[in-house]
Amino acid sequence: MRLYNNRIRLYEIDKQYASYLRSVDSRVSVKDHRPFVGILVSSGKQWFCIPITTQVVPKSGKARRKDVTTIIFDNHQHPIAAVLYNNMLPVYPEFIHDYEVSDPLLKELSLTELRFLNRLSIRDEIIEKSTSVMLKSKHSMLMRKICVNFPKLTKAAKIYYERQMMIDKKKRADPRQQLVDAYVASLEQGKIPWYKGWTVERPYNIVSKTAYKGLNQLILRKLAADQEEYKDPRWMTFKQAKDNGWKVRKGEHGIKLTGWAVFDIEKNKTISLAEFNRRKKEDPDFDKNRYRLFQGRSFVVFNAAQVEGVPEYVRGPIQIKGNELIERLPSQMGVALKHGGDNAFYHPLHDFVRIPDKENFVDDYVYDSTLLHELCHASGHHTRLNRDLTGKFGSESYAKEELRAEIGSSFLMAALQIKPSPAHIRRHAAYIQSWITILKKDPKELEAAVRGAEKIEKYIISVGDWEKELEVTNDGKLKQNETPHKSKSRSSKNNDPER
Repeated sequence: MRLYNNRIRLYEIDKQYASYLRSVDSRVSVKDHRPFVGILVSSGKQWFCIPITTQVVPKSGKARRKDVTTIIFDNHQHPIAAVLYNNMLPVYPEFIHDYEVSDPLLKELSLTELRFLNRLSIRDEIIEKSTSVMLKSKHSMLMRKICVNFPKLTKAAKIYYERQMMIDKKKRADPRQQLVDAYVASLEQGKIPWYKGWTVERPYNIVSKTAYKGLNQLILRKLAADQEEYKDPRWMTFKQAKDNGWKVRKGEHGIKLTGWAVFDIEKNKTISLAEFNRRKKEDPDFDKNRYRLFQGRSFVVFNAAQVEGVPEYVRGPIQIKGNELIERLPSQMGVALKHGGDNAFYHPLHDFVRIPDKENFVDDYVYDSTLLHELCHASGHHTRLNRDLTGKFGSESYAKEELRAEIGSSFLMAALQIKPSPAHIRRHAAYIQSWITILKKDPKELEAAVRGAEKIEKYIISVGDWEKELEVTNDGKLKQNETPHKSKSRSSKNNDPER
């Protein structure tokens, strides 16, 4: 055996991993109410974590065996903890992390333990006893009875590791998971990622003219914001390019997106999202409980810049008076607007927005973006989109609502070409850690937030009568600024999966 660090440090094992090992061997000592903390040693290529417990005397009252234990003493020679070699667990770097505590007493206890363990004589004792226990457990029946089953756990740990690596590999290959990971990484750096592509036009399908939605929209927006070659907002499948007489250039790689479909429970058949929306619009007796939305097959799209023969895209001049559109919204939504005070907020009970006087803002853009954000919250009132607005500041439900309003206002700001100011972004810095926690806990929450944000966007564009200014028609399709091009085939009309 050898020590993992030149200076011994404390590590914590992932709870899910430790619980899995306990399911393999019931002698593994794992408690739900406390972390599995220990020091690292290795035997060949396999690493082990030797646990440290503050329970110096076990519940049985019997003294611990000296050959499988090292007692840790404080500066006054009082026993404070014990190193348990008979409960060593095989570990991989992916399932351990540095042990960190914020409680001052626990922090002082950890430092005292480390001072003791890093004595030269104790370091030698750790190596000697861990080696001895591992060897004796192979030959001594008595030692096997008091130790965990090292060979069985080592084999199980390898299986668990390989399985997790396969899962992680699939996640890394999933652009939706990549997007969540990128957003979390950006938030951890103190940046708000959905504002990065504020100048990027909303991506849409060149054939159907339908805008991409949900995470598909964010994936394509992020590409356009990160890479110059994806600035063209038009996308298409390989078949759509071929059917229109265009050619995807050799060596180009497409972007994998996910389509959606709807299951008709009554007819026991799958229908397209377009068909579902048609029925919802035209059937006066439409029953939404008859249908179930589910994630359909994946498909690959290419940017118009990757395809030869596509008509040149010319972005029309932007002449949107965003401040006028935003400042008309309160009356159009039926929300009372009050000025004064130092903070901007929406009051859901009395349905009003309070915002500081305009002269207190750095410029009109900051005022407009702040007002727009609060009106996004107001869209959740029970007389409008009816979202849960009961969460208290600091709660998970409050952070989720803030996430929906933030992404929704970022979509609208991008459409109005209002650049987010550093002051606007700093204003929401308090929520960053909450968003990181939410997205790490459940990556699907980003998709739910985007769906909520798109409902906010659709509602405000509709109630504010912004369609003409934004060149968006009522059915969600975008007008196209490009020279006419006669298609060679009409067969590509419906071959792009729903977004």
